Amino acid sequence: MTDGVLARHAPSIAFVVLEEQMPDAAGLDFAVRIRESQPDLPIILLTLGDESRAASRPSGPFATIKKPFRWKVFAETVQRLLA
Repeated sequence: MTDGVLARHAPSIAFVVLEEQMPDAAGLDFAVRIRESQPDLPIILLTLGDESRAASRPSGPFATIKKPFRWKVFAETVQRLLA
């Protein structure tokens, strides 16, 4: 279902924020799926600090932010990805 929503609204999506631990999927796995259809869409993955899966990060504009985070860090990350 989420893939369909992404595809339907793709032209109006500037970036995606994913939680590393989501109820039905891992955020990093979903980021890889997004990359298949939207290779240039910036993705931010919110983590609890376990960067052990960082090696499997998707290509393209991608960043991780460790929680808890400051909004300034979030804003700077968004600006960097959209630049």
